[in-house]
Amino acid sequence: MVSQIGEDGSYRLNNVPTGPVKICVETKSLLAGITSGAPTNISGKPANKQPPRTYSAPGGAGGTGYTPPVIDDKSKLYVEIPRSYEKMETTKLDYTVEKSATYDINLD
Repeated sequence: MVSQIGEDGSYRLNNVPTGPVKICVETKSLLAGITSGAPTNISGKPANKQPPRTYSAPGGAGGTGYTPPVIDDKSKLYVEIPRSYEKMETTKLDYTVEKSATYDINLD
């Protein structure tokens, strides 16, 4: 199951089956032009950070009334976290879902 983390740090998952789970947290995808698993430089920070792309109608298409979508720059929301939380094999976050509950995720 996947959930987006809100600007306030909240998240919500609905209809989660009961039982043991491993929790993974990934924030690199917030960086513009970077997708999860993107190459990193020697410091461990994402390489080749690109500004958000902009789009427009093709030349000669004037008067079509087309307005391209606005692409939000989510990179300002990026918070670097230990990479060990990104994968099920390395995350230290275990939880047992019993029924509707609140679970605060604490990262090192």
